[in-house]
Amino acid sequence: MIPLDRICFDVLHMFLPVSDKMQNLLTDALKTEDNFIKSQQKGKRRNQQDLISTSHLQEFEKMMYEIGKGQFKFRVDESGKSKARDLRGPEKVKLFQNRDKVMAVLEICTKTISDREKNVISSLWTDFYVIIQSLKSFPCVLGIRHTRTIKS
Repeated sequence: MIPLDRICFDVLHMFLPVSDKMQNLLTDALKTEDNFIKSQQKGKRRNQQDLISTSHLQEFEKMMYEIGKGQFKFRVDESGKSKARDLRGPEKVKLFQNRDKVMAVLEICTKTISDREKNVISSLWTDFYVIIQSLKSFPCVLGIRHTRTIKS
Protein backbone atom coordinates (compact mmCIF):
# COMPACT_ATOMS: atom_id res chain seq x y z
CA MET A 1 0.00 0.00 0.00
CA ILE A 2 1.23 3.50 -0.82
CA PRO A 3 1.62 5.72 2.26
CA LEU A 4 -0.58 8.83 2.25
CA ASP A 5 2.45 11.12 2.49
CA ARG A 6 3.48 9.79 -0.95
CA ILE A 7 0.17 10.68 -2.63
CA CYS A 8 -0.29 13.98 -4.37
CA PHE A 9 -3.80 15.16 -5.25
CA ASP A 10 -4.07 17.27 -8.38
CA VAL A 11 -7.12 19.18 -7.22
CA LEU A 12 -7.20 21.50 -10.21
CA HIS A 13 -7.48 18.69 -12.72
CA MET A 14 -10.08 16.96 -10.58
CA PHE A 15 -12.04 20.21 -10.31
CA LEU A 16 -12.01 21.36 -13.95
CA PRO A 17 -13.85 18.52 -15.76
CA VAL A 18 -16.44 18.05 -13.03
CA SER A 19 -17.14 21.78 -12.81
CA ASP A 20 -17.41 21.92 -16.63
CA LYS A 21 -20.04 19.20 -16.56
CA MET A 22 -21.96 20.83 -13.70
CA GLN A 23 -21.98 24.20 -15.48
CA ASN A 24 -23.06 22.60 -18.77
CA LEU A 25 -25.92 20.75 -17.08
CA LEU A 26 -27.05 24.01 -15.51
CA THR A 27 -26.95 25.95 -18.79
CA ASP A 28 -28.72 23.06 -20.58
CA ALA A 29 -31.51 23.31 -18.01
CA LEU A 30 -31.73 27.06 -18.64
CA LYS A 31 -31.84 26.49 -22.41
CA THR A 32 -34.61 23.93 -21.95
CA GLU A 33 -36.51 26.37 -19.77
CA ASP A 34 -36.23 28.96 -22.55
CA ASN A 35 -37.35 26.41 -25.18
CA PHE A 36 -34.06 27.07 -26.94
CA ILE A 37 -33.23 23.36 -27.37
CA LYS A 38 -36.72 22.24 -28.46
CA SER A 39 -36.94 24.74 -31.29
CA GLN A 40 -33.45 23.67 -32.41
CA GLN A 41 -34.62 20.07 -32.59
CA LYS A 42 -37.64 21.01 -34.73
CA GLY A 43 -35.25 22.16 -37.42
CA LYS A 44 -35.57 25.88 -36.84
CA ARG A 45 -32.15 27.40 -37.14
CA ARG A 46 -31.34 29.78 -34.32
CA ASN A 47 -29.42 33.01 -34.69
CA GLN A 48 -27.89 35.53 -32.32
CA GLN A 49 -31.13 37.54 -32.23
CA ASP A 50 -32.95 34.52 -30.73
CA LEU A 51 -30.74 34.70 -27.64
CA ILE A 52 -32.30 38.05 -26.74
CA SER A 53 -35.60 36.30 -25.96
CA THR A 54 -33.98 33.73 -23.65
CA SER A 55 -34.78 35.14 -20.24
CA HIS A 56 -33.08 32.35 -18.27
CA LEU A 57 -29.84 32.47 -20.25
CA GLN A 58 -29.89 36.25 -19.97
CA GLU A 59 -30.32 35.93 -16.21
CA PHE A 60 -27.28 33.63 -16.08
CA GLU A 61 -25.24 36.20 -18.06
CA LYS A 62 -26.40 38.93 -15.67
CA MET A 63 -25.35 36.83 -12.66
CA MET A 64 -21.93 36.22 -14.25
CA TYR A 65 -21.54 39.98 -14.72
CA GLU A 66 -22.46 40.56 -11.06
CA ILE A 67 -19.76 38.19 -9.81
CA GLY A 68 -17.18 39.92 -11.98
CA LYS A 69 -17.29 37.86 -15.15
CA GLY A 70 -18.84 40.44 -17.47
CA GLN A 71 -17.18 39.01 -20.57
CA PHE A 72 -19.24 35.80 -20.31
CA LYS A 73 -21.82 35.79 -23.11
CA PHE A 74 -23.79 33.14 -24.93
CA ARG A 75 -23.55 33.16 -28.70
CA VAL A 76 -25.03 31.12 -31.54
CA ASP A 77 -22.57 29.24 -33.74
CA GLU A 78 -22.89 28.42 -37.46
CA SER A 79 -24.96 25.31 -36.77
CA GLY A 80 -27.48 27.29 -34.70
CA LYS A 81 -26.38 25.91 -31.32
CA SER A 82 -25.78 28.22 -28.41
CA LYS A 83 -22.27 28.30 -27.04
CA ALA A 84 -20.44 30.16 -24.34
CA ARG A 85 -16.72 30.39 -23.88
CA ASP A 86 -15.29 27.98 -21.36
CA LEU A 87 -14.48 29.41 -17.98
CA ARG A 88 -10.90 29.23 -16.81
CA GLY A 89 -9.93 27.72 -13.45
CA PRO A 90 -10.08 30.92 -11.33
CA GLU A 91 -13.39 31.86 -12.98
CA LYS A 92 -14.85 28.47 -12.11
CA VAL A 93 -13.69 28.86 -8.53
CA LYS A 94 -15.45 32.22 -8.38
CA LEU A 95 -18.60 30.61 -9.82
CA PHE A 96 -18.57 27.98 -7.06
CA GLN A 97 -17.78 30.57 -4.40
CA ASN A 98 -20.93 32.40 -5.54
CA ARG A 99 -23.07 29.28 -5.85
CA ASP A 100 -25.86 30.98 -3.89
CA LYS A 101 -26.26 33.36 -6.86
CA VAL A 102 -26.07 30.44 -9.28
CA MET A 103 -28.84 28.70 -7.35
CA ALA A 104 -30.91 31.90 -7.40
CA VAL A 105 -30.78 31.73 -11.22
CA LEU A 106 -31.85 28.09 -11.00
CA GLU A 107 -34.79 29.07 -8.77
CA ILE A 108 -36.44 30.92 -11.68
CA CYS A 109 -36.66 27.63 -13.61
CA THR A 110 -40.18 26.43 -12.98
CA LYS A 111 -41.17 24.37 -16.02
CA THR A 112 -38.45 21.75 -16.21
CA ILE A 113 -36.91 21.40 -12.75
CA SER A 114 -38.87 20.39 -9.66
CA ASP A 115 -38.13 21.83 -6.22
CA ARG A 116 -36.71 18.47 -5.18
CA GLU A 117 -34.32 18.50 -8.17
CA LYS A 118 -33.29 22.08 -7.34
CA ASN A 119 -32.41 20.97 -3.81
CA VAL A 120 -30.36 18.05 -5.15
CA ILE A 121 -28.51 20.33 -7.60
CA SER A 122 -27.81 22.86 -4.87
CA SER A 123 -26.46 20.11 -2.59
CA LEU A 124 -24.26 18.75 -5.39
CA TRP A 125 -22.73 22.17 -6.04
CA THR A 126 -22.13 22.80 -2.34
CA ASP A 127 -20.83 19.30 -1.56
CA PHE A 128 -18.51 19.28 -4.57
CA TYR A 129 -16.97 22.61 -3.54
CA VAL A 130 -16.56 21.40 0.06
CA ILE A 131 -14.78 18.25 -1.15
CA ILE A 132 -12.41 20.27 -3.34
CA GLN A 133 -11.64 22.64 -0.45
CA SER A 134 -11.12 19.69 1.93
CA LEU A 135 -8.64 18.01 -0.42
CA LYS A 136 -6.45 21.11 -0.24
CA SER A 137 -5.68 20.30 3.39
CA PHE A 138 -3.76 17.12 2.49
CA PRO A 139 0.03 17.36 2.89
CA CYS A 140 0.67 17.17 -0.84
CA VAL A 141 -1.76 18.92 -3.11
CA LEU A 142 -1.25 20.25 -6.62
CA GLY A 143 -4.05 22.60 -7.18
CA ILE A 144 -5.72 25.88 -7.49
CA ARG A 145 -3.37 28.78 -6.61
CA HIS A 146 -0.61 26.76 -4.99
CA THR A 147 1.61 23.74 -5.35
CA ARG A 148 3.17 21.62 -2.63
CA THR A 149 5.90 19.12 -3.31
CA ILE A 150 6.10 15.45 -2.41
CA LYS A 151 8.26 14.59 0.61
CA SER A 152 11.37 12.64 -0.33
